[in-house]
Amino acid sequence: MVNRISRISLLGLIALVLSPSLRANNNSGSDSFFESGFEMFYAGPQWLLNALPGSVSDRVARARAARGPFDRNGDRNESLYRDSNDVGTLANPFNVALFNDVIVFATRGGTAKTTTPIIQDDNTPYLWTAIPGAAWDVAGNWTPNTGPTSYPNAPGDVAGNIMVISTSTIQNHSGGVTVGGIDHSPFNPGGASGGETWTITASTPISMNSGTGTDATISNSNPGGTFINNLTIDGSGGLNLVSNVTITNLNIHGGLITISTPVVGTGGVTVVGPGTTIFSNSLPGTPNSFTGSTTVNSGTLQAATDHSLGSTSSVTVNAAGTLMFGGTNATFDRINDAAPINLNGGTINTAGLSEYTAGIGSTVLPGMGALTLTSASTIDLSNLASIISFADSHNQTWTGSLRILNWTGTIGTGGGTDQVYFGTDANGLTLAQLNQISFYSDGGTMLLGTAQILADGEIVPLEPIPEPATWIGAALTLGAIGLTQGKRIAKRVRVVG
Repeated sequence: MVNRISRISLLGLIALVLSPSLRANNNSGSDSFFESGFEMFYAGPQWLLNALPGSVSDRVARARAARGPFDRNGDRNESLYRDSNDVGTLANPFNVALFNDVIVFATRGGTAKTTTPIIQDDNTPYLWTAIPGAAWDVAGNWTPNTGPTSYPNAPGDVAGNIMVISTSTIQNHSGGVTVGGIDHSPFNPGGASGGETWTITASTPISMNSGTGTDATISNSNPGGTFINNLTIDGSGGLNLVSNVTITNLNIHGGLITISTPVVGTGGVTVVGPGTTIFSNSLPGTPNSFTGSTTVNSGTLQAATDHSLGSTSSVTVNAAGTLMFGGTNATFDRINDAAPINLNGGTINTAGLSEYTAGIGSTVLPGMGALTLTSASTIDLSNLASIISFADSHNQTWTGSLRILNWTGTIGTGGGTDQVYFGTDANGLTLAQLNQISFYSDGGTMLLGTAQILADGEIVPLEPIPEPATWIGAALTLGAIGLTQGKRIAKRVRVVG
């Protein structure tokens, strides 16, 4: 149904491009058209131009300047070559919707070429245009406001901020709202503070539902230069994951996506970087309780409070990803104790904090599920003192190596500053797994040795085995000393005789 609706909404665009008087340039990545030798350029949806301030020429210039962060050329090209008989996957509905009401200008004069979609589909991108602190459920606070509810409240709808530099939104609609995406993508780099901030305070629930079976999305763009974007979703209303959600933070200069409202529902979370996403819900009695999987594909996911990932079914950290602990050492129950952990080339960075379950006395019980190692990966204990404990992992597949960085403790006896556990006894890892672990006292140059496991499940370094040249040299030295001493003894015997 979604594909059919999206195709209908594209009929106007297809008719424009296939018109005998107008042909698309076939170069991928181009935004130019040609008509009778005059180069044309794509300026954007008519509703976006209407929403921008200034004269027509100012609005066209702004729209064209915004092409960089909103380059949907791939989606446009894809849509041009599809028809009703094509059963392949259509481009992302949000991206396709951006090309509704397309407008094209000639670079050397001429009349603008426009087309209007036959219908408005449910994947409308609504752009926030109101003053800070205004209400979500007011049609005049969004543009365009031509959808079913005149503000984002349907599966697949996208709530976006591209024109307001720094703003806040109160989502207090009775019963909550439903969206398929939240997109903070301002294209006017830098405000008075040198960046753009959008805060959504969810007084009532926001349900994330793509409406297509694909992931819903939350995104924070990088406006270029050294400017910083921040997207915050807070309040007591909660973020209800009806669909799985991909969270994308493209800001490389410290801009954050912070989700401090409770995250609930049956969906899972995939984090994409290179920026940092923080789960920081600390509302009493309403911990994060989403039950889907957690995957860090790239960038950093910081679990900053108790139960940040308290009900997740599993955690996977891929090669370009980092799972980082946050908060204080009074917080040591961020992750579901039964959630299996898969390190697929990624990093767990404790930030000098702990993750375990306190047993009777000084007993340390698992604070995470069993660890599977599917590629060379890292546990960075950072500074301060970390105690982390995985469930018994001796039955898990381990491929590659595991480096444990910044370890400080007592070699051979354990119980020191940093403690790493697998299970609660000496059977938590196999000998082969222990041999795949390397301890370092710093960030990866000062090797302490491979691992041994103690009776309580703690793993500690073994002294490195000397290189052959080292022990052969030592043997020769000892042999020479013995020969010298033997000669001295023999000489003394002859003198006495």
